[in-house]
Amino acid sequence: MVNENKVKMMTQLASYMETKGKHDLRIMRHFKLDYVSLNSFRVMLLATLGLLIIFGLDIVDKVLNNIENISEFDFIGQGTVYLTLWVLVMLFYAVLSGKIYRRRYAQAKDRTEEYEKLLNQLDEESLK
Repeated sequence: MVNENKVKMMTQLASYMETKGKHDLRIMRHFKLDYVSLNSFRVMLLATLGLLIIFGLDIVDKVLNNIENISEFDFIGQGTVYLTLWVLVMLFYAVLSGKIYRRRYAQAKDRTEEYEKLLNQLDEESLK
Protein backbone atom coordinates (compact mmCIF):
# COMPACT_ATOMS: atom_id res chain seq x y z
CA MET A 1 0.00 0.00 0.00
CA VAL A 2 1.25 3.48 -0.86
CA ASN A 3 2.02 5.76 2.04
CA GLU A 4 0.64 9.21 1.10
CA ASN A 5 2.95 11.03 3.52
CA LYS A 6 6.03 9.50 1.90
CA VAL A 7 4.76 10.40 -1.56
CA LYS A 8 4.20 14.02 -0.48
CA MET A 9 7.71 14.23 0.97
CA MET A 10 9.27 12.72 -2.16
CA THR A 11 7.32 15.18 -4.31
CA GLN A 12 8.58 18.10 -2.21
CA LEU A 13 12.14 16.80 -2.46
CA ALA A 14 11.91 16.38 -6.22
CA SER A 15 10.33 19.81 -6.63
CA TYR A 16 13.13 21.44 -4.64
CA MET A 17 15.81 19.70 -6.69
CA GLU A 18 14.15 20.79 -9.94
CA THR A 19 13.83 24.44 -8.91
CA LYS A 20 16.56 25.68 -6.58
CA GLY A 21 18.25 22.51 -5.40
CA LYS A 22 20.97 22.26 -8.02
CA HIS A 23 21.94 25.90 -7.60
CA ASP A 24 21.88 25.66 -3.80
CA LEU A 25 24.06 22.56 -3.78
CA ARG A 26 26.55 24.31 -6.08
CA ILE A 27 26.68 27.21 -3.62
CA MET A 28 27.05 24.92 -0.62
CA ARG A 29 30.13 23.26 -2.13
CA HIS A 30 32.05 26.36 -1.01
CA PHE A 31 32.76 27.75 2.41
CA LYS A 32 30.88 30.98 3.07
CA LEU A 33 33.98 33.19 2.97
CA ASP A 34 35.22 31.56 -0.24
CA TYR A 35 31.84 31.94 -1.96
CA VAL A 36 31.46 35.59 -0.95
CA SER A 37 35.07 36.49 -1.77
CA LEU A 38 35.11 34.78 -5.16
CA ASN A 39 31.86 36.35 -6.31
CA SER A 40 32.78 39.79 -4.95
CA PHE A 41 36.08 39.54 -6.82
CA ARG A 42 34.22 38.69 -10.03
CA VAL A 43 31.91 41.67 -9.60
CA MET A 44 34.79 44.05 -8.91
CA LEU A 45 36.79 42.67 -11.85
CA LEU A 46 33.88 43.24 -14.23
CA ALA A 47 33.30 46.73 -12.79
CA THR A 48 36.99 47.50 -13.30
CA LEU A 49 36.82 46.36 -16.92
CA GLY A 50 33.73 48.52 -17.46
CA LEU A 51 35.42 51.54 -15.89
CA LEU A 52 38.54 51.01 -18.00
CA ILE A 53 36.40 51.10 -21.14
CA ILE A 54 34.58 54.23 -19.97
CA PHE A 55 37.82 55.96 -18.92
CA GLY A 56 39.49 54.99 -22.20
CA LEU A 57 36.64 56.40 -24.26
CA ASP A 58 36.69 59.58 -22.18
CA ILE A 59 40.43 60.02 -22.72
CA VAL A 60 40.08 59.42 -26.47
CA ASP A 61 37.25 61.97 -26.62
CA LYS A 62 39.23 64.59 -24.70
CA VAL A 63 42.36 64.02 -26.77
CA LEU A 64 40.51 64.15 -30.09
CA ASN A 65 38.64 67.31 -29.13
CA ASN A 66 41.83 69.08 -28.05
CA ILE A 67 44.34 67.65 -30.54
CA GLU A 68 45.92 71.09 -31.06
CA ASN A 69 46.50 71.61 -27.34
CA ILE A 70 47.57 68.07 -26.44
CA SER A 71 50.69 69.34 -24.66
CA GLU A 72 48.48 71.31 -22.25
CA PHE A 73 46.32 68.30 -21.34
CA ASP A 74 46.59 67.41 -17.64
CA PHE A 75 47.14 63.64 -17.75
CA ILE A 76 48.14 63.43 -14.07
CA GLY A 77 45.09 65.37 -12.91
CA GLN A 78 42.82 63.25 -15.08
CA GLY A 79 44.51 60.08 -13.80
CA THR A 80 43.92 61.21 -10.23
CA VAL A 81 40.24 61.75 -10.95
CA TYR A 82 39.96 58.31 -12.55
CA LEU A 83 41.80 56.64 -9.67
CA THR A 84 39.55 58.33 -7.12
CA LEU A 85 36.43 57.27 -9.03
CA TRP A 86 37.77 53.72 -9.33
CA VAL A 87 38.44 53.46 -5.58
CA LEU A 88 34.97 54.78 -4.74
CA VAL A 89 33.27 52.41 -7.19
CA MET A 90 35.29 49.44 -5.86
CA LEU A 91 34.33 50.26 -2.28
CA PHE A 92 30.69 50.52 -3.26
CA TYR A 93 30.73 47.23 -5.18
CA ALA A 94 32.72 45.44 -2.48
CA VAL A 95 30.19 46.34 0.21
CA LEU A 96 27.15 45.75 -1.98
CA SER A 97 28.29 42.44 -3.47
CA GLY A 98 29.45 41.22 -0.07
CA LYS A 99 25.99 41.78 1.38
CA ILE A 100 24.23 40.22 -1.59
CA TYR A 101 26.38 37.09 -1.70
CA ARG A 102 26.28 36.60 2.09
CA ARG A 103 22.48 36.73 1.90
CA ARG A 104 22.40 34.30 -1.03
CA TYR A 105 24.64 31.89 0.86
CA ALA A 106 22.46 32.09 3.98
CA GLN A 107 19.30 31.48 1.95
CA ALA A 108 20.86 28.50 0.18
CA LYS A 109 22.04 27.11 3.51
CA ASP A 110 18.55 27.41 5.01
CA ARG A 111 16.99 25.69 2.01
CA THR A 112 19.51 22.84 2.01
CA GLU A 113 19.04 22.34 5.75
CA GLU A 114 15.30 22.11 5.17
CA TYR A 115 15.97 19.63 2.35
CA GLU A 116 18.17 17.49 4.62
CA LYS A 117 15.54 17.63 7.36
CA LEU A 118 12.91 16.40 4.92
CA LEU A 119 15.26 13.64 3.75
CA ASN A 120 15.75 12.51 7.35
CA GLN A 121 11.99 12.48 7.90
CA LEU A 122 11.56 10.36 4.77
CA ASP A 123 14.25 8.00 6.00
CA GLU A 124 12.52 7.66 9.37
CA GLU A 125 9.20 6.99 7.59
CA SER A 126 10.87 4.26 5.56
CA LEU A 127 12.23 2.57 8.67
CA LYS A 128 8.77 2.32 10.28
